[in-house]
Amino acid sequence: MGAVIGDAKEVEKLYEYGERLNEAKDKAQHVSDYEGILNAVKSGSTKAKQLAAQLIPRFFKFFPELDKQAISAQFDLVEEEELAVTSLTALFKHVEIGMENIREKVIAFLKEKVFPLKAELLKPQVEMERRVTDLVKKSLQDVTGAEFKMFVDFLKSFSIFGDNAPPERIQELIEIIEGQADLDAQFNVSDVDHIDRMISCMFMALPIFVRGASSSRFINYFNKHIIPVFDKLPEERKLDFLKSLAGSSPYATAQDSRQLLPAIVQLLKKAEQQKATNGLRVCNNILIMTQPLHAKSPSFIGDNKINPSWKEHRKVTPTATAGVKRTVGPSSGTGLGSPASKMARGGGMQNQIVNRALEGLSRGGRSSGRGRGFGGRGRGRGYR
Repeated sequence: MGAVIGDAKEVEKLYEYGERLNEAKDKAQHVSDYEGILNAVKSGSTKAKQLAAQLIPRFFKFFPELDKQAISAQFDLVEEEELAVTSLTALFKHVEIGMENIREKVIAFLKEKVFPLKAELLKPQVEMERRVTDLVKKSLQDVTGAEFKMFVDFLKSFSIFGDNAPPERIQELIEIIEGQADLDAQFNVSDVDHIDRMISCMFMALPIFVRGASSSRFINYFNKHIIPVFDKLPEERKLDFLKSLAGSSPYATAQDSRQLLPAIVQLLKKAEQQKATNGLRVCNNILIMTQPLHAKSPSFIGDNKINPSWKEHRKVTPTATAGVKRTVGPSSGTGLGSPASKMARGGGMQNQIVNRALEGLSRGGRSSGRGRGFGGRGRGRGYR
């Protein structure tokens, strides 16, 4: 009975602290009240700690000189099983809108203390994972590349996004990444931050495409916004974009493949003109992606509605002898003439290379080895 009375008095005292702080015009003058709330975390009853867990974040911003103690108290509350969710909500709020030094401490605590103990802290599991997922999603408005990857990896470790997750949960993951990639924004080729964010997100999306999530938004954004300005991208970013797109191409729908293939072929023709090593790498990555795309849209070659430049009929030019038509060499049967005249007309060699590449695809091509473009996560510097 004595313990119950003591607990009641403790809770009543906390209510008094809260009411005074709530009514005070200059809350900073009531430091002792806020300190009383913080002290309840160390020695208070479960009910007192529950009330303290609500009051600490409510008045946190008025006492910057006590921020370390307040954050430490919230860390302690997270380890209380009954209070984990209440305190996690407050901690994620610091991630969402907190001051930079506080944010960094909270993120470090989440990474080192909370994430490894999720099985013990998040009970009942499915319900709590759902609530924490919503907290994480609200906290992703302003994060670095490393922070975003950390949070996504955390979510992927949840049972609700595990191997037996339904399609809508897998799609939820990809929508989180799509939101971070900012696919509703116009692409600015001079915005290094957006370039790095796009590349990082495309690489992060690849394992989720494998699990059945739609790649359409990423592929359509690439086709509409990035390919038109591809020549203006830094060389190393061109390779990273093509690596990620090559990784996505096996999971493209037939419709996306039909829309993307003509632009990919034009990129191949441009890249072939480059003699530098980067040009060869670009060609290699483009060729890697054309095979799965063409498999989804085999009518691309021979479709009368599509007229790629290498299929255009060449005009026959007269020779120096008037009245005599130029004859086609019998050995070729292609109407392209001798090697020297091909080079003289310009573009012939490029067209031959594209032709051979796509003819190989139409016959099944080489084995579908993925090459080296699938190795890492990209070389983005980490967007800020």
